[in-house]
Amino acid sequence: MFTHTLKQHVIMAAATTLAAVLLAACANAQAQPSTAPAAVAEAAVEAGVVTPPVVEIVTKDHFFEAPAEIEGGWVTVKSRNEGAEPHHVQLARLSDGVTFEAFVEALQQGPEVAFPMLSLAGGPGPLDTGGEAAVTVELAPGQYILADFLPSADGVPHIAKGMLAPLTVTAAPELAVALPEVAGEVKLMSFSFALPQNIQAGEQVWQVTNEGDQWHEISLIKLAEGKTMMDVTHWMHAPDGPPPFTNVGGMQGIDPGESAYLHLNLTPGEYAVLCHIPDPASGKAHTELGMVMPFTVK
Repeated sequence: MFTHTLKQHVIMAAATTLAAVLLAACANAQAQPSTAPAAVAEAAVEAGVVTPPVVEIVTKDHFFEAPAEIEGGWVTVKSRNEGAEPHHVQLARLSDGVTFEAFVEALQQGPEVAFPMLSLAGGPGPLDTGGEAAVTVELAPGQYILADFLPSADGVPHIAKGMLAPLTVTAAPELAVALPEVAGEVKLMSFSFALPQNIQAGEQVWQVTNEGDQWHEISLIKLAEGKTMMDVTHWMHAPDGPPPFTNVGGMQGIDPGESAYLHLNLTPGEYAVLCHIPDPASGKAHTELGMVMPFTVK
């Protein structure tokens, strides 16, 4: 979920810190309703088949501009980062009967108490300032959260600064849906990636499937000119100065067995995909267990 080390992940934050700052996050989410209009574009209908409606979410420092309620089914979620820091949008469905307030209360007791209340539904991956990204995901009706787990420069996770908000997903009409045309398939495994071969520049859609036995994600970074994966590794372990890469989106965490669609517009260069979600058994980030893979876009 993140472009920093596991030590910077909210899961590794002290429980006392979570207890203090997540109360502020809950208050922020309740006191600051979405300032954006309900950005659900009307689906285009052709021969009885609809394209997924579009939901637009803007990330800022440190809150979401997003609708409070949307229709479920297949939905294309677009994000735009207007903040000064990198941001992402993780969608997660709360278990039936769990309220947003109950989840925040559980999170104060520790992630090990709160996270079993969630199923991960994907979302646009990390973006730098001005970046835009889109994913198409299937959302079952229910109560969801929007969350940003990335840390600020001071090490405090964005979720603790207010980037935690409720989202209600309602039932959608039963209509045939035209899913995106797929240019390549991605498999998320424990603990490796299988990527499309001979990746070309330009707009394209990858179908992302979690074939592992736990949550996985795919975050994309583009290496700066002249930089290597060794530079990336050193920076992630000891950030100093600007990162040797840019965040270009990806697919946030999804449950085992689930699939979603990642919309990309790639330019030529050197890239890498990463999964920073921690392994429950070892506590290590998936990157430490092999989920890092460089690739070239021609």
